[in-house]
Amino acid sequence: MRKRKIKSSVNDIINKVIREIRKELMASTKEAEPSSGVDNTRTEPVVEPMIKDEIVNTPKKRGRKKKVAEPVKENGGLSVEDNIDYSKIKEPKNLKLTRARKAKNDEFYTDYSEIEKELAHYSEHFKDKTVLCNCDDPYYSEFWRYFKVRFEVLELKKLIGTHYDNKNLPSYAIEFCRDERYSLSYSDSKILRERYNTTDFDLDNISECKIHWLDGDGDFRSDECIKYLKECDIVVTNPPFSLFRVFVSLLESFDKKFIILGNNNVLTYSEFFPLIRDNKVWTGFGFNKVMKFIMPDNYELKGNAYIDKDDGKKRGFVPSMSWFTNLEIKKRKEDLILIKTYSETDYPKYDNYDAINVDKVKDIPINYDGVMGVPLTFIDKHNPNQFEIVSFVRNSDGRVLAVNTDERIKLGKCESVTSIARMIKNKEGLVGNKATYARILIRRKHS
Repeated sequence: MRKRKIKSSVNDIINKVIREIRKELMASTKEAEPSSGVDNTRTEPVVEPMIKDEIVNTPKKRGRKKKVAEPVKENGGLSVEDNIDYSKIKEPKNLKLTRARKAKNDEFYTDYSEIEKELAHYSEHFKDKTVLCNCDDPYYSEFWRYFKVRFEVLELKKLIGTHYDNKNLPSYAIEFCRDERYSLSYSDSKILRERYNTTDFDLDNISECKIHWLDGDGDFRSDECIKYLKECDIVVTNPPFSLFRVFVSLLESFDKKFIILGNNNVLTYSEFFPLIRDNKVWTGFGFNKVMKFIMPDNYELKGNAYIDKDDGKKRGFVPSMSWFTNLEIKKRKEDLILIKTYSETDYPKYDNYDAINVDKVKDIPINYDGVMGVPLTFIDKHNPNQFEIVSFVRNSDGRVLAVNTDERIKLGKCESVTSIARMIKNKEGLVGNKATYARILIRRKHS
């Protein structure tokens, strides 16, 4: 009897510890709520791994089937699963980097290899253009270094960099021009060496550049930084995650071309998805990737973080990262190759919408002309000449219709029946009375 009591109490303690660990994991993975008071210190997004095509990988326990929980909706982000077996997901230790989001002063910079891999596809767009990297300190930024090194090869007209710095005021803007070359003054050189606490300032990054000391902290929303935004042709950078919505909105308001990096959660932002659905923005060549980032010297090594033997810098990996652009690229016109055919058994309809649910992009049926709810990963394969993204709307007489942009305009007064037009978000879509993951609504386009 005594042994049973001891065993029971030990089990209770173990179960309690497991519950506490699970609570801590859930707390660490919740998305930080953006606010107007947050600064735009260079903090890279760190998010949950995006499971390919939203199919849940659940753990197995002693031969019993584990019930799949309904997807959880997080602060405008992608659905995540409470009981995902993270050991089955590629780069599981990257999840630990989510804690970096909690540290206000952690600064992660995109690795040169990731930038080089993506921008190699855009060379023809840069000739005779002014490029702005407006979230990039030239001492740290690999974006700045990429364009500085390739300035002549890309035949750029001008390269401009600005960055936010609320610790060492004022911040500064930097220019590298095709027609003019400058020498760094002794006073500027001294200030920069003191600012970066080094006697061996990387002069290659700023050689023959002109320094403009700003009045403020270099916030990309400030008037003095917007002046450079107006001057440029293309913006290329990795904007602060917490200010992604604001950043894209600013670029749109000035009708600027851009190549920017963000996490997959932005696809469900009500401010950003309309740009995707209206073919104003699309994915670049790197989509839903685990990408390498440079960490600050004071960053504690954990997870997959390591010290690079070549340059001594700390590096780590961040999952679910994607490039977004509004520059025309060949990839956008490629048709998605489909081989599956439609059947009522394989493609159940939503309980509450006249549309079928498709769990994987590769399983989109080749012979179905109605509305389909497809995973968010479809965005990377979307050819606007092959499929159109549609909305479910309720017209004036109460009927629910699936319409594209032109059809919606002709209808006149109508309202979307989903929280984000042209998307079924998580529990809004039920199949067999069970919630699905976020789905984009598409329909085959006929010429």
